[in-house]
Amino acid sequence: MYPMTRISLIPTQIVPPRIKNHFKRLRLLNLGFSILSYRVTTVVAPAGYGKSVWISSLLSEPGWPPTAWLNLDHHDSEPSAFLFHLVNAVKHIFPEFVHDTLRTLHSLEDVGQDWLIALSAFLTEIPQGHPMVLVLDDLHLIDKNPTIQNILEYLVRWLPSEAHLVFISRNGLPLNLYREQLSGELLEITSNNLLFSLDETRGLLSLLGLNLKQEDLDEVHTLTEGWAVGLRLMGIHLKRTEINLNTTLFALNQTHSELYNYLSNELLDTLPPELQSFLISSSLLPYLEPNLCDASIKCKDSHSKIKQLHSLGILSMMSETKTRKAWRLHHLMAEFLEKKVLHLRSADYVIGVRQRAATFLENNGDIDRALEQITACADWTSAIRLIHVHGDHYFLQNGHLDALGSWIAHLPYELVLQDSWLLYFQGMSILHINSLKALETLSQAADTAGINGDIKCQLRSLLAMVAVYTFANNVTKIRETAKRLPIAGSLLKSSWSRGTVLVAALSKAAFEDNLSQGVWLSWLASKAELDSESRMAHMMFTTMIHYRLGNLNSASELVEKLLTDPYVQENERWTGTTYTIYAVLCVLTGELQKLVQICTELLRLGQKYNVPHQLGIAYRRLALLHMWEARLDEALLEIELSHSAFMRANNLFYAYLTDLDLILLRIKAGESAKDLILETQNLLEKLKVLPGGQGLDDYALSVAGIIAMEAGQLELAKRQFTEVSLRCKYKGTRQVLAGTRFFLARIAVLQGDDSTADRILRKALRTAEIEKWEFFWDWDGETMYSLCQRALFKKIHSEWAAHLLLRWFPERLIREANTLLGSSDNTVRTHITQLIQDSVRETGLPIIHVNFLGKFSLFVNGVEIPSIQWKTKKSENLFKFLILNQPQQLKETIIEALWPESDPKSGDASLRMALTHVRKALELITAANESVILKRGMVYLNPEITIYTDYERFTAMAQNALEDRDIDNPIILANLEHTAELYQGDLLPDNIYDDWAVDMRTQLRNLYLQVLAKQVETYRRQGKFTPAIQACRQYLALEPTDEATARTTMDLLWQRGHKQQALSLYHELASILAQDFESTPTEQTNALYRKILRS
Repeated sequence: MYPMTRISLIPTQIVPPRIKNHFKRLRLLNLGFSILSYRVTTVVAPAGYGKSVWISSLLSEPGWPPTAWLNLDHHDSEPSAFLFHLVNAVKHIFPEFVHDTLRTLHSLEDVGQDWLIALSAFLTEIPQGHPMVLVLDDLHLIDKNPTIQNILEYLVRWLPSEAHLVFISRNGLPLNLYREQLSGELLEITSNNLLFSLDETRGLLSLLGLNLKQEDLDEVHTLTEGWAVGLRLMGIHLKRTEINLNTTLFALNQTHSELYNYLSNELLDTLPPELQSFLISSSLLPYLEPNLCDASIKCKDSHSKIKQLHSLGILSMMSETKTRKAWRLHHLMAEFLEKKVLHLRSADYVIGVRQRAATFLENNGDIDRALEQITACADWTSAIRLIHVHGDHYFLQNGHLDALGSWIAHLPYELVLQDSWLLYFQGMSILHINSLKALETLSQAADTAGINGDIKCQLRSLLAMVAVYTFANNVTKIRETAKRLPIAGSLLKSSWSRGTVLVAALSKAAFEDNLSQGVWLSWLASKAELDSESRMAHMMFTTMIHYRLGNLNSASELVEKLLTDPYVQENERWTGTTYTIYAVLCVLTGELQKLVQICTELLRLGQKYNVPHQLGIAYRRLALLHMWEARLDEALLEIELSHSAFMRANNLFYAYLTDLDLILLRIKAGESAKDLILETQNLLEKLKVLPGGQGLDDYALSVAGIIAMEAGQLELAKRQFTEVSLRCKYKGTRQVLAGTRFFLARIAVLQGDDSTADRILRKALRTAEIEKWEFFWDWDGETMYSLCQRALFKKIHSEWAAHLLLRWFPERLIREANTLLGSSDNTVRTHITQLIQDSVRETGLPIIHVNFLGKFSLFVNGVEIPSIQWKTKKSENLFKFLILNQPQQLKETIIEALWPESDPKSGDASLRMALTHVRKALELITAANESVILKRGMVYLNPEITIYTDYERFTAMAQNALEDRDIDNPIILANLEHTAELYQGDLLPDNIYDDWAVDMRTQLRNLYLQVLAKQVETYRRQGKFTPAIQACRQYLALEPTDEATARTTMDLLWQRGHKQQALSLYHELASILAQDFESTPTEQTNALYRKILRS
């Protein structure tokens, strides 16, 4: 942050200029008031045309709105100074406003990079509905800075409509004002508008006590061409010297110098010697203020002399408060004296004045102007001292980075190369804009400090490099730099040095995942004296140690402490680094909404300071979040941006890790996992030779395990997850170990090893429940969902399993609640019912679950509706019919289906009675209408009701399962098994004779048979003959005459050694064919029978 309290506010900068014997220019009054009809006014004219004086004179006119005035100087070319003075100028006329803007400025480290935030806050806070004028005077002093130009153009565009902006400049403005020009919102006032007319020349000279004859007046006007300052200076000169006008005019016509040089020389010569001397000496100063002048030029009556010069019209008062007054020279006089002072004063005298002025300014906290004075006289020793003393607290800690770099650039290059602290400050000042050059300079600083024996500078330089490499995840560079740290017995006698070395060792332990050593080093470092940067680094690395160990509460407390620490708040480089840690912590704690906020802020800081590593971290976290939430297109975009950012950061490890995440995303998007195994293994090989640190190599292996599992290569996945679990046990990373156990449990499930699956799952859930872990960094939604459901039904830490399901899968649970609501386990039903009712309360919309397969059941808002509540079978059938035939049906169609023998009148009456019973059974009155609606001859369920049916879910899952071609994949088989379990029996067996249910019943049965057939094929391919036989028998139970399935079953039974069962099956088939169809088995079936019989 750039602390605005460290920028000197000269009150004169926000007060309009005043001039003695001001001449009121009535001719320009209408032009002046026309400013209030335009959004933007430019007043452009060379020096001495009276631009500022004329505009300031308008402020006293009746009806003129409040005016904020900012007198600019070249220091305001730094955006932070400009915005600070701009805000204070408005605050001067509206004291109750812009407080939030000042706080915003206080929160920013480098306003030059982040000016938009400050300016947006300023524009938001400017009072609406209050007419005002904002004047920026002497704009030519700062308008060469492109950032200032951007700020001004933004100000022009978004300033409230009641505000009028006035730019006063000597030069044409380098701003894009075409929009305002074309829309008629730009007023351009030039030097021609400001020239004094003949009458105005007479009036001005009369005001100065000069009453000239007409011919003399004409001569003066012709010579000065109406140039305001020329007229005033000439008038002052003539009045004080009483020189004959003809002599003066003759001299003016004969001179080859410019008019203002002649007049300034003549005026200077006519001043009393003491005033002349004072004026020459004080021209070296940035402004004239009695205390500053007294200290700098050793004058005891500066105040009196300043007042005399002001009374002569030579000085303008910049500001006036109860405690302070300040003045400045007219521009013409200042320019003239700037060229002449070295001829009028000795070099030693000039140096003395500037050195004393610098001392005064330094003591008053104006370090920039102090350096300006010192560098102007090439006092490099004093300049270096100022930078040494104030480089850290004034510049670095307060974000004055560009200014610091600029002042160092003023110094002779050879002096900078010899001074380790100058190199250190130079490196730190450019770290946010050119990290490579900064690292090179910091390395040079460390080497120079080592040669000079400056251990503190050496350590700080090296630790700054370690911090950069650390948070760029460049472990190789961390190790190289850490080896350069000076560890010596004499060094360790200093508490500060011990603390610094311990923090460096802690950083190494954190990134090498040496967690037990990291805990010990963190404790030792906490007992040592630490500077601000080391203290922050200590807290950050300790946070990393804690979250790797699974101590999420401790890690969260440290992050919160970091973010509220003034040093982090005032330095956005530390803020960005803290957010990279916080992003990981948000994942581990499952605070995904906060993760989005953190990533958004990381993107802002990464773009602001051009830190591609931070951009990569933010994009990658957002990509994984989108992938977890199945927003795959967004995830793909973010992951591509992440990879590009890591490549720009030259961080190959993270780039390859992102490629690994991309493979997982491609699988989610439908690519074959089996086809991506080789690419995955190649990436793992690349990652092995690039040390990642922070346990990221474990993460990479875990992601590879997920990919192998999705590809059906369960043994490979098991080996990879087992290796991760062994590493976790060794390191003590308990949360990662728990997450890995979930994967090992799922692999056991897919391999059919139920006892092992339940044993591992019990360990994972027990640890997660004790530590209250809800999320894991290698999160896989399908794994967690299926295992938590398994745990729920098997009563394996069912409370925590239910908690995780409700926490992460509420919408899916509600969609798939048909089976759960029918569970015999009261705990399961309670959890699901509560979830549904919470959703209904939140949305105000009812939810219905209907089961049609095997047995009809209905749940309204999670509560089962007993059959007795239907009153009549017809009302129940009406509800079933409406569910099967959504969205709506003609009244006549329903009557024909349910009351086919009724005449229209009685059928209508029966329908209406049945509708009444259905409505009462459902016990639902929605916000808009009844649960079942009869309107304009159409009958339909209220569209506000959300309806989930078991047969629709079965249909969707069956279609997906049948589309999967990789029948060798155990996951595909698991999906087939789960789909088959959903088919609890034929649709609506109680309505077996109702024609309206026949088509859907047949369709669903055929779909189920296809699932069973694919199950059988998959079992056979995977060598699982027993479950294949069971699936065949389920198929034959529905289609006993399907000879192909019968042959498959006979063959499987025979291969498993069940010859008699195979022969018996043939006899059953032959008997059914003979009895029901008067036919016999085909020759293919008979051939198989004979083969089995002879065996």
